[in-house]
Amino acid sequence: MSDLTPPAAPTDEPPATPAATPPTRPRARLIALIASGAAVLVVIAIVIAFLVVPRGEPVALVDEETPKAAASAAPTATATPTPTITPTPAGAVPAPAPAPAPANPAPANPAPANPAPVLPAPPAPVIPALKIDAMNATATTACGPQGHILITWSASGALANSATMNVRSGGGTPIFNQNWDGYDPVDHLELLTVDCTRPLWYFTLTVSNGTASKTARLTFANGQNVGWSSVAP
Repeated sequence: MSDLTPPAAPTDEPPATPAATPPTRPRARLIALIASGAAVLVVIAIVIAFLVVPRGEPVALVDEETPKAAASAAPTATATPTPTITPTPAGAVPAPAPAPAPANPAPANPAPANPAPVLPAPPAPVIPALKIDAMNATATTACGPQGHILITWSASGALANSATMNVRSGGGTPIFNQNWDGYDPVDHLELLTVDCTRPLWYFTLTVSNGTASKTARLTFANGQNVGWSSVAP
């Protein structure tokens, strides 16, 4: 096969010359590679610091020699919450409080190994028998409107200051009747104004031991001791 392509027509323009490629520099490539690696390391360090370092409030760095001013803040008033009132339905009866749990019974004390012997009951107090032992009456002056009579007595088993003497006339107007209290079981009483013109007088003694009492009466007639005898309480 023959080549039918016509030859190119001749032109007056010179042929295009390809652009010249600058010669490559190995040192520039090395510097660019190192700068890229450093940039990558900085980015990695920033990411690690962002993930690892805790996020907190920034701390102000103050020189140790500079005194720190005391922070003062005005107190903030706190509003007291208003309690919410729960409406109670009319006629509602509050539930009774639960009964307290029963207390555990106290454990029984074990019996001692050697119980103490039972002591006998103390004896009853001994109260001495109460008795009037003697009575006597004697005129110490001549019988008259202002006669003197000495009365003496003795009683056993009676308390101190428990004797009472009653003097009573058996006639005359008005009837003489008077008590003298606070005498001892063995004591005496002197009457200084006994009218012996009244023929009959009675001297009655009563003593007590705190539980029981005894009474005896002496009869004095016409200025003479007629005798005494016990009287039923």
